[in-house]
Amino acid sequence: HAVRPQARGVHGTPPLVVPREIVWLNGAPGSGKGTNSAFIMQARGFIKAPIEMSNLLKSDPAAQKKIAQGLLLDDEAVLDSLLDALFHPSGSASGAVLGPDEEEDCAAGVIVDGFPRTNTQVDYIKLLHEKLEALHQESVKEDPLNVTVPRPIFRILVLYVSEEESVRRQLERGRKAEFHRSVLKDARLVPDEEGEEEAEASAGRAKFEPRLTDLSEEAARNRYKIFREHYHTLLRLRRYFHFTMINAMGSLAQCEAQIARELRYQSKLELHAEVYDRVTRIPLAQSMVENARSQLVTRMNSYRHTHADTFSAVINTIQTQIVPHIRRCAIAGVAVWESRDPLFEADNGEAIDMVLDVLSERGYGVTYRETEEHIPDTVDLATGKIGTRTSKHHLFRVTFERPKIRTDAPSAKSDKTPLELLRTDESQFDAASKMVVGSIKRGGRPLEGAGSGASRGRQR
Repeated sequence: HAVRPQARGVHGTPPLVVPREIVWLNGAPGSGKGTNSAFIMQARGFIKAPIEMSNLLKSDPAAQKKIAQGLLLDDEAVLDSLLDALFHPSGSASGAVLGPDEEEDCAAGVIVDGFPRTNTQVDYIKLLHEKLEALHQESVKEDPLNVTVPRPIFRILVLYVSEEESVRRQLERGRKAEFHRSVLKDARLVPDEEGEEEAEASAGRAKFEPRLTDLSEEAARNRYKIFREHYHTLLRLRRYFHFTMINAMGSLAQCEAQIARELRYQSKLELHAEVYDRVTRIPLAQSMVENARSQLVTRMNSYRHTHADTFSAVINTIQTQIVPHIRRCAIAGVAVWESRDPLFEADNGEAIDMVLDVLSERGYGVTYRETEEHIPDTVDLATGKIGTRTSKHHLFRVTFERPKIRTDAPSAKSDKTPLELLRTDESQFDAASKMVVGSIKRGGRPLEGAGSGASRGRQR
């Protein structure tokens, strides 16, 4: 059932949008699933509005009755509604109708809030992933350069809070909802009694109803109990997909920081296995700089034993040539020093490493580049062949924090000179002359350059 026509229809050239990534967001009642959805969308670059399972069956009275009691819904009805929402080509976070380019953006991914809740629903997710993976492979075989079905990426994100914290947050949410509704009633933005639909329609607002489970401690605890009873179903997903548990007991900022760490780019999860195997031969940037400081100290301490003479020559070169050049460029924050000194060609370029290490230790950022120049020096008069000699240029680019020379004060706001006066049409010249005359009468003399064309065109 998890691959009913809505899912099968993504094969070929369908009107449906298949999301590349689906974040299955779950958690205890009051853990902040709705609150953190916007942050997750921003972190992953989603524009499609989150699919909230609690809102999919609002038109079903029986389903709404179960939701009000904190009970679980029938798997069949839930899945039908989920697949319709999951692969529907519209539904941006702003609620606007999407064009072709925006539909492509929607394919980036989507959040599903509140699914799965049962073992059967876990099986649905597994089957759905298998079907999407199969469709992806078929799409790759048909046209590797125009893959219509992306490789599916499923992430399971669970927000956890304790029972007491969950109940407290639910009741607090209910109190805030009641207070907000009372304010709307006082402002007559919601009807005081049933049947007063005109007042509500004129305000253009829907009723602000708190959840019934947020008004009763017993109902709130029952919701948490159901979550705990079905939590083991979520744990089954750890065998198949990237599974993350977030401690949502702290502040919103702390929760967002955890989510950001877990949702950062992960090449193993997002790249094809063959591509991943190839790119992992390149070391990560983090591993390259992890012990850079300690290695720098070790190298510098060894220079005085292994290459004492070269080290002394390098220190002298830095003091007498590089430092004066840096002083000349101090305002710019960058200095490029070029040398043809044979010192940098001896000992397999050991002197180059010494310059980089010494300047780095002193707090500068340094990069090095070597260039070759071929200089004509001989000519064969018989054949016309020109011989050249090679001259090596050693370029060191040194960066550092530049000083702040001046701080431009914000220009004063003025409404006395309309932009129309800057036009060149003759109809504006009289107004311009009046402005100059007026400034003379008020201040005794016009501002510098007023009424004169000398400074025209000098603005940069």
